[in-house]
Amino acid sequence: MLALWALAPVAHAYSGSTTGRPGGVTFERIQGTHYNSCTHTTRYTCFTPWIVGSGPVVSRSRAFGGNQAVLAIYALQVWNGAAWATFGTARYHTVYLSATSASARFPRVDFLPKRGGYFRVAISVTWSTLSDVTLGGRAALYNHNADYFCNTRFPCSVGSGSVFLRS
Repeated sequence: MLALWALAPVAHAYSGSTTGRPGGVTFERIQGTHYNSCTHTTRYTCFTPWIVGSGPVVSRSRAFGGNQAVLAIYALQVWNGAAWATFGTARYHTVYLSATSASARFPRVDFLPKRGGYFRVAISVTWSTLSDVTLGGRAALYNHNADYFCNTRFPCSVGSGSVFLRS
């Protein structure tokens, strides 16, 4: 499994790394927004920070012609005032590519931290055979301003390679 912090260019502005012979991957921009946690009102106190985006699209590794399992790990990081720290639990998702499948999309990136702050996302993707032989991996750290955008009527800003959401 790839470490989420060991990262070189993947797509867009992301920092990332590549190991072995992974397949292709397209990482999407991440949206900072607010989720309405109260169904009965639209007051600000009912909205909580939400970091969300489309899941990455992966294609097969050319290192193996048979069926492949592709594991993605999504992690949310928060700035604690001195360093970036993992916030909450990482999310694990697996998609399977048959010998005739070209690509698949992972489930969306979806974090609801229920507090404000500066956030960034890290995603690690590992390709393997069904007998658990690792073919390769890619990791992306969303640490550039172009990786994020705001889509909310409440306080949100993009800067310093992260998204800020007020709670």
